[in-house]
Amino acid sequence: MLSELLDLLGDADTQRLIETYGGTRVWVPIGPKVGTLTIATEVSPSVEIALASVYGGMLIQIPLSRDWRADIYHRSGMSRAQIARKLGINENAVRVLLKRGRVVSGKSTQVGASTSQLALPLF
Repeated sequence: MLSELLDLLGDADTQRLIETYGGTRVWVPIGPKVGTLTIATEVSPSVEIALASVYGGMLIQIPLSRDWRADIYHRSGMSRAQIARKLGINENAVRVLLKRGRVVSGKSTQVGASTSQLALPLF
């Protein structure tokens, strides 16, 4: 689901969506109210419109994508303690997430990563 969201929304909007709704199910509207409901007010109208173009009328599970988010936060200069607080995990868990290897745009950058290694866990 992460790679689908990244393809549809891009990195910044995917991050905002996951930070707002990660780990929950969200109903995506369809019809004339698209762009005016909950996702539009809490994330952005453009995100709701993009989601509706693919998932309109569906209940979708928004992933937590902690690996991906930890990598983004780390690359932005956040400390392990700050990342731990943002993800709701302890610093040792952050160390483990970052040690697994860099994740960029939903794909592993580890040399020789197989297709099965590219899927991110949905904690």
